Amino acid sequence: MSEGLANGPSQVDLQVHKKNVADTIDRGQLGIILFALFCMGSALGFERSLLPRMAVQTFHETSVLTILNFVWTFGAAKAVANVLAGPLADRFGRRPTLILGFVIGLPVMPYVNFASTWTGVTVMNVAFGASQGFVGSALFFLLIDVMGPSRRGIALGIGECVIYVSTALVNILAGDLASRYGFRPVPFWVATFLRFWASSLPSPFVTHWIASKKNKNRANAIH
Repeated sequence: MSEGLANGPSQVDLQVHKKNVADTIDRGQLGIILFALFCMGSALGFERSLLPRMAVQTFHETSVLTILNFVWTFGAAKAVANVLAGPLADRFGRRPTLILGFVIGLPVMPYVNFASTWTGVTVMNVAFGASQGFVGSALFFLLIDVMGPSRRGIALGIGECVIYVSTALVNILAGDLASRYGFRPVPFWVATFLRFWASSLPSPFVTHWIASKKNKNRANAIH
């Protein structure tokens, strides 16, 4: 027994230590990602709250099917982006996937501010769906990376909760802004600002932290 102590920690102790290091959560990075998910859900809240009313009051659409086109086009584009985001993130990394989503969604809110037809808004909503798919998937990948592989389920649950809570809250905010300032331009400039934070805030900080953490874990594994 004394010989084992003299030779240092046992294999069991080392394995426990490695697991603890791998599962350590950096609360600052976690907060950044959750805030980004909140901003992402907020942008969705603006879309869901304002576009149906704009279709009737601004673009004078009367067909329910035409008005609801923005829902299925968004969903279809987001579904495709979600499928593609996984292979892209594995091959090129989380950060490029996040940036791709940001670039695709960049013109959406400014376009809606100046759009003259509902058809144009519906088409642009396809880009919004693809953007949400890439950004959302990349943020969830980052969230799982930060929380650790043993907390994947908790990470997904927290992320979904943050998105839909923000969507619900911003539905109320969007309605208030629209009643005060009209549908355009103020609400959609706020939405543009939120989209910017959702895509840009976590990218440089979190990806750098994850790389540092992986290097640290490798070093601990070697020693």
